[in-house]
Amino acid sequence: MPSKFNLFKRKKKDDPEQAVGSREVASAQGSHNEATDDEAEEVCGLFDFDDDPPSEALFDIVAVHGLGGHWKHTWTGDSGSLWLRDFLPTEFKSLGFKVRIRSYGYNSNTAFSKAVTDLSNEAEMLLDRIRGERGTEEEKSRPILFVAHSLGGILVKKAMIAAHERSEIYGDILKKIHGVAFFGTPHRGSDLAWWADFPATLVKALQLGRGTNKAYVEALKRNSKEFSDISRQWVERAKGLRIRTYYETERLLGFLVVDEDSARLNLPNEIPTGIAGANHKTICKFDKENGQKYRQIWNGIKEIAIDISEARKISKASKETTNDTNIMFEVNEQHKQFLRLLCSSDYEADRRRNPEREQGTCEWIANDDHYQTWFSEKRSNILWISGDPGCGKSVAASYLVDHIRSSAEGYTPVFFFFKDDSERQSSANMALCAILHQILSIDQNKPLLELAMPVYTSHGSALLERFDSLWSILIKVVSDPRCGELVVVLDALDECAKKCREQFMTNMVALCIRAKEHDNENPTRVKFLLTSRPYAEVERALKNFQAIRLKTEESVDKIEQDVKRVIDARIQRFADRMEVSEDTRLKSLKKNLHSKADRTFLWVSLTLDMLDNSEDCTYAELADIVNASNPGIDALYEKILQKAKDPKKAQRMLHLVVGAVEPLSVEEINVAWAIEVGKECDLEHRKFPSPERGIREVCGLFVRIINKRV
Repeated sequence: MPSKFNLFKRKKKDDPEQAVGSREVASAQGSHNEATDDEAEEVCGLFDFDDDPPSEALFDIVAVHGLGGHWKHTWTGDSGSLWLRDFLPTEFKSLGFKVRIRSYGYNSNTAFSKAVTDLSNEAEMLLDRIRGERGTEEEKSRPILFVAHSLGGILVKKAMIAAHERSEIYGDILKKIHGVAFFGTPHRGSDLAWWADFPATLVKALQLGRGTNKAYVEALKRNSKEFSDISRQWVERAKGLRIRTYYETERLLGFLVVDEDSARLNLPNEIPTGIAGANHKTICKFDKENGQKYRQIWNGIKEIAIDISEARKISKASKETTNDTNIMFEVNEQHKQFLRLLCSSDYEADRRRNPEREQGTCEWIANDDHYQTWFSEKRSNILWISGDPGCGKSVAASYLVDHIRSSAEGYTPVFFFFKDDSERQSSANMALCAILHQILSIDQNKPLLELAMPVYTSHGSALLERFDSLWSILIKVVSDPRCGELVVVLDALDECAKKCREQFMTNMVALCIRAKEHDNENPTRVKFLLTSRPYAEVERALKNFQAIRLKTEESVDKIEQDVKRVIDARIQRFADRMEVSEDTRLKSLKKNLHSKADRTFLWVSLTLDMLDNSEDCTYAELADIVNASNPGIDALYEKILQKAKDPKKAQRMLHLVVGAVEPLSVEEINVAWAIEVGKECDLEHRKFPSPERGIREVCGLFVRIINKRV
């Protein structure tokens, strides 16, 4: 009998079906009349619906179609009515509002089904089009409301993420985005399995040819992780927006393409609404201005328009009555050049190198007493989260960045994720640049750019090579009362290059000591959250400051529970994707993973990745993968052993650990270590004064100490 896992075979590069689809999909989401349009009509660009658009407007609307859509036909009903052009202007006029309404057209086939860079490029092209059409100060001041259908909502999200990452160019646009109206856009966050399955559902609804179906499903599947990442990252950009999500209630070809559960964001600032009698294609098409479906949409947009009107009145009054420097401050070209220089590392991408957190994992850290004490103290302080190799510290650090950002305490998190396999990512200078870029990109902190100008003017681009100069700017910025309260998250600090790490930690400790000594006169609080392996050199660097330490290496049960959650969730997705039930054989596979995991996320993650890539395997072959040695783990062990200062001593210590019938206590290992065969010796003189630290120093973290046993 053939294996159930032979269901997903890769297509050969020369498969003729791969070439099918670029022509057929073009009309998939539009009306049946789309194919008859004049071929000379432009389809890519930012198009005005009004031949004579208002020179002054309350706000701008930008509509974005989805896969296979068209800037005009996606929004056109069977009667030929285009509600963005034919209905909305009349409605706004009755309120006394002038609104400029545009629609963005682009090659959605390329954007969504080819390389992820195509989607990123399309997002920046959208931003660039908008930026190019907002030349005057009046135009730049207008709020923006996006209206997006289906995967067009994903493009809008990606554009907002890109605007945040390139804030020196597109930050003004991001600040002006007031709201988004999503029509049938999928919002399934980090549920990667759902994103992998969604393309088949969408392409089936588009009624493409058989060959096109297969080609597009495979092409879209390849980008499913990118779609998942976008949904996860966009949550931060969504804060403060007015969001309307509209979902379909009528089946198309017998099924709902994006059902209510998938269409809802479940955010506090979202109003979700089902559109009666609408399927995935008709959800954004309206034939009658007085029709019930359209009135439902207009009422939502009207609320946002009135909200924008009130906000602009308040803003105008505020500017007339205050000389607040934050409001009046203008970012000049030199400031922008400095911000571009600081953005020499893609710190967001470095953070995303780590696996996504599974639901329920890492949360225990934020509830731990050590974390709570550190976070609640109203002064500058340091929390050191130590942990053994591969125990999930980086995933936890990424989670804590989001957790701090969403807390009500008012702290702003900035971060850098070190990695010793990259010269850039192991540089303390790059870490300082990333931290400064994040701080100075915040609107309220823009006036602080002036503090950096003397140093920047003196050194120019050479500033990147000068740690002391970068640190002096950081001190000036965080000491300014306008800066507010910061949390600096530094992940894998032990992977920072040794020489600059020592300088970094020395300066960090000095900053916290100075802040503590001048607590009453220092209005700015900076908290540091560090993660690293439990190396003695990190402990020594922090000895002059009473840093709070959370030892995850001693939280055995918590780590074990999180590893189990990861295995259970990944195996469930594996079973769903392969369309097999979790029978006895898969349960046995899961049990084997649990027993071999040894509280190590890295081994689990690498092994599960290998399982995910084994589409044509039998159950026996899957079991062999779990039992086999993992190259990624071997490389990790080699790196750990390289940290050992004396290989012969490390070998002797490992012999003691491996040769014991059962795990020895720390004190027993200490005594055994002091004994030299064939010689009389003073045991007390040869023992480690601090046994746990001594054992770790000798073995370079190759052994674990759990409940005082090695």
